[in-house]
Amino acid sequence: MAARLTVTVRQVLEDGSEAAADGELAAALADSAEQFSGLLTWAAEESRYLDHGEREEAIGREGRELERRLLQATFALDAAREERAPQVTSGTGPGQRLRPRAGHPDGLPARARGEPVPG
Repeated sequence: MAARLTVTVRQVLEDGSEAAADGELAAALADSAEQFSGLLTWAAEESRYLDHGEREEAIGREGRELERRLLQATFALDAAREERAPQVTSGTGPGQRLRPRAGHPDGLPARARGEPVPG
């Protein structure tokens, strides 16, 4: 028996009806849904070839990947909902770029780069 399980992300609308998620929500959750679908499909088909310990290891590994993808999804959703500042300028004024200080190729003092500071 072959199985292919899928997860569809749906959103509840204001009137209580459901619709497939779209836009930023769908994009943010797509990787997590794919990972979860793969894990369900693995459990239905391939897990039978592994012993108890191997199953625990595989579920732990894939579960951590699912957690990572879900966390990344929360960051993506936060970024999508974040209000954008109209224009950000540096203290040197609009359109000006900060320049490295003399003697510091990247503009950072030695201490910030983790280099020893002469004492």
